[in-house]
Amino acid sequence: MKKLTAIFIFFMLLTANVPAVMAGQPSAGIKAFESGQYKTALPLLVSEADNGSVKALYALGLMHEYGLGVEASHSQAASYYFKGAEIETRKKQPVMARMFAAALERTGSDR
Repeated sequence: MKKLTAIFIFFMLLTANVPAVMAGQPSAGIKAFESGQYKTALPLLVSEADNGSVKALYALGLMHEYGLGVEASHSQAASYYFKGAEIETRKKQPVMARMFAAALERTGSDR
């Protein structure tokens, strides 16, 4: 059930009316995440996140929140969500920042 929830949330993000910066072909990390290949996705997403990819940060947050290929950690998930929110806030895109803030609220503390 956790996997389905995480994948549903991620697809909602992808199909939402998001800024043009978020448009385009999915990265290798996102493709691996979407296909459930979490061990493959992890290093790719970390690299993409290091390069400022908000999608990668959000996917990493989901992986850590729901324990998808990694040990579940709400604090680690919150960290990824917060980094994504910081990037979006700097770009003055409050819709995405609110989404990440809501995800951060949802995570609370470590299990």
